[in-house]
Amino acid sequence: MDHASFLHPPAAYRGIPLWSWNDRLERGEVLRQLQALQQGGFGGAFLHPRPGIWTPFLSAEWFAMVEACVEYGRHNGLQLWGYD
Repeated sequence: MDHASFLHPPAAYRGIPLWSWNDRLERGEVLRQLQALQQGGFGGAFLHPRPGIWTPFLSAEWFAMVEACVEYGRHNGLQLWGYD
């Protein structure tokens, strides 16, 4: 790894937190939170459903949010993982 990579490591070498989903999933809010994680220096996130989530797990609405996150990650160099 060169000096520049050490100062600004790629996503694979940055922290990737558990991102708890426990409310109604709305595209704008989900993408805003993902952008905040990116701006905070994280390399991505583990999408982690928790009790209290109002969006039905594995529904079409659920997968639309996952797809939006994956697209954001693809275009912004973030790694998105599913965790259940």
